[in-house]
Amino acid sequence: METPPTAPGGEQSQGEHREPLPQNGPNTLIFQNTSSRMSIPLALLRLSKSPYPPIEENEGSDGSQDELQAYCLESKPADSAPSHSRSRILPPPSQTLEQPPPSNNPRETLGEVQSVLSDSRRYEALLHVLELLPVDFRLAVVPLVCKEWRDAAFDPACWSHVEVGEVRFREGILEAAREIFWEAGPRQIQGLVKKLVEKSAGQMQSFRATVPTTDTLLLLAAGCPNLRTLLVPRSFRAVTNDSLAALARACPRLTELDISGCLKVTEVGVIQVATFCQGLQRLSVAGNFQFSNWALASVAMNCRGLRSLDVSGCQRVRDDGLEILAAKCKALVALEVGGCREITDRGVCELARSCVNLENLGLGACKLLTDASVTAIAVNCPRLSVFNLSNVDSVTDRGIVTLAAHAAQLTDINVGGCFRITDQAVSAILGGCPKLSRISVRGCTKLSDASLTAIARRELYYLDVRGCRGMSDGLIRQVMQERNNQKRRLVSSYGL
Repeated sequence: METPPTAPGGEQSQGEHREPLPQNGPNTLIFQNTSSRMSIPLALLRLSKSPYPPIEENEGSDGSQDELQAYCLESKPADSAPSHSRSRILPPPSQTLEQPPPSNNPRETLGEVQSVLSDSRRYEALLHVLELLPVDFRLAVVPLVCKEWRDAAFDPACWSHVEVGEVRFREGILEAAREIFWEAGPRQIQGLVKKLVEKSAGQMQSFRATVPTTDTLLLLAAGCPNLRTLLVPRSFRAVTNDSLAALARACPRLTELDISGCLKVTEVGVIQVATFCQGLQRLSVAGNFQFSNWALASVAMNCRGLRSLDVSGCQRVRDDGLEILAAKCKALVALEVGGCREITDRGVCELARSCVNLENLGLGACKLLTDASVTAIAVNCPRLSVFNLSNVDSVTDRGIVTLAAHAAQLTDINVGGCFRITDQAVSAILGGCPKLSRISVRGCTKLSDASLTAIARRELYYLDVRGCRGMSDGLIRQVMQERNNQKRRLVSSYGL
């Protein structure tokens, strides 16, 4: 009785019987890799579901191994595969092995095309899903799931949208990351950003960092020429004029930039961005005390397609800069100038006449504004949906009533701190704004239970009545209980 061959590199398992391997011949394929060598009949390959062309048998074959050697399994290059690399069959380069003729059946051809499209769409969907995962999971966990996920993790398209925060590699994951990526996962943000830039291979389009370092923007400038979105808010001293200028020169396609709270960025850095990134559409420099009319004018002159601008807290912005912005950026949809205490009715009225497509406008704490600004906005901006007038002391019922008569698209209004308005203004808003879902009347001491009763009849999602001393606690509790059953939010002055 013939003894079955043992498994390569080890002994034969108990109770397992294997048929003897066929001898080498003209119809036999040699399978060989680093650990084993075996012979496979060509008939078995022809019956298998291999994606490669079938092997044709030639009656006059002399049994040469040259043509068969083309089908030998080869390992992936060492620089693109881990140590336990798998083998794959390569298509035959020899011209003597004929390719199968294309199918003449339209249904079969259509089925093949649909199959390819289905696989492509599934892979694209996988990339979109992986982009939603945290960076540390994409680096260390995703490659361990399966081969398809590992290939997706190595695809630069997987790193086109990146958000970097506090990265903590869990116990055991760090060693796995070292095996997959050939080095330990970086613990410092600078090393992590460098690794992500390398993996994106120049395809990174969006980057957001909550804790960037001083070299983050320089790394992005060196390796991300296609960057379109950069969000580094509250970076305090990490972002400087020099790094911002280097990024602007290297990434001229930038369309969205958030540098709010970056204390080391002055108007010089913003002017550099406006000069080199003229396709900018969204800009936020909120809280920058060094941002002035000069920088605002440069942004307006160079970035004509600007759609969203946030300069709240920039107290050096005045009417002159606002007028230039209104004249040059007529496509403006969202503007936040809250806290710009030097702005008057002159700048806001000019803005309302020029930027008629405004949908989101914030004028909070602009103490010099009056009903004239509210009236101009109401008459000229019919698409207005979000309006912040909080702490504008001079606004009265007259301006609010005019606003309610024209702003049919209004969904969110904040008149908190406008202590001159009365129940008449609230009644006008509720009657003239059918789409209203959020309202804040915080600190409006002249409002009474009549306003709260009228509000209770509406299906509002959010209501803030803190500091409304004219409203009774009992009615507030009653409205609150009704809204809790409907999953609406009510905020009262007594923490109810």
